[in-house]
Amino acid sequence: MHRAVLISLSDLKRGDSLYLRAWDLFRVQRGITGLETAIVLIAFVVVASVFAFGVLSLGLFSSDKAKETVRAGMEEARSTLEVQGSVIAKATLTTATGSILVAESVGTGNGNKKTFSLPNDQIIPNSETIYLDGALQTREVDYTMSYSGGVVTFTTAPASGVVITADYQPTVELIGTGDDSTTTFTLANSPVISGSETIYVDVTEVARSEYTINHDTGVVTFNTAPPDGEAVEAKYTYYTISEVTFLVGNAAGSQPINLAPGALIVTYIDKDTLVTNVTDLTLTKAGNADADNLLERGEVFGIAVNTSTYGLVGGQQFTIELKPEVGAVTTLNRTIPVGVDPAMVLH
Repeated sequence: MHRAVLISLSDLKRGDSLYLRAWDLFRVQRGITGLETAIVLIAFVVVASVFAFGVLSLGLFSSDKAKETVRAGMEEARSTLEVQGSVIAKATLTTATGSILVAESVGTGNGNKKTFSLPNDQIIPNSETIYLDGALQTREVDYTMSYSGGVVTFTTAPASGVVITADYQPTVELIGTGDDSTTTFTLANSPVISGSETIYVDVTEVARSEYTINHDTGVVTFNTAPPDGEAVEAKYTYYTISEVTFLVGNAAGSQPINLAPGALIVTYIDKDTLVTNVTDLTLTKAGNADADNLLERGEVFGIAVNTSTYGLVGGQQFTIELKPEVGAVTTLNRTIPVGVDPAMVLH
């Protein structure tokens, strides 16, 4: 059986072969450990240098990008539209008229009677043509006409049995015929100017207390249904918000702004309508603006947006956004007045 013997170098003599072999073994091992340590240190230095170079490069890149971002932001801020003066809405007001009536029976001559009444007592001046048995009569020669009463007076009384007919256009609009049950009738056009309407049943004006009207939709509702067979007519004025106009200038210190078609994006928004790229608009130059479409410092351009198809009504709010190629969005929030006029300053 072998036994392990622990021998110290101090127990060996320097000349012994065992001593020399042990000494060489310890010396070689100490040399290897030092070399490995140096390699590791060098590796750490190299890696640290690489990381330092990467961080430095990233910092320089980030700094350049930050400068570019700041420059772009400053450019966006410089090139900005500003609205100058008031925003104006224009309305087209139209008086409703009835449809042209053809060959309406007026009466039959008896050889003595000269005066006859048309079925409608409100006639558009000079809209009528009068016939006796189909023969055209000449105005101010064969007859005279009272347009406010719908009365035609012949110079010579039509002969007995002669049929009198007329083509004409009433100033009132036929909106229905009573049937003893229907109480709601709708005007052909809306929205309606508040207070402009007059309602008739069998050519007799109806008191306002006897009906209500929704001016936005043109719906007329009677308290009591009109009698069976009686014509329900209306005279009124309706409107269309046809255009919104305003002036724009270049904000102080801004770069020129391109307002050419396609360069300036105009968006229209209300509760019922969204048009992301309005093309039906007019650009005009005001003051000392030159011939190009660049809005430069000191120049003023006019922009008119056609809103005739958007169905704007009194009391309604809308928004117009102006987005140039470069620069912030300019937003206009406005409300149409309840009382509509041909031209209105919007606040």
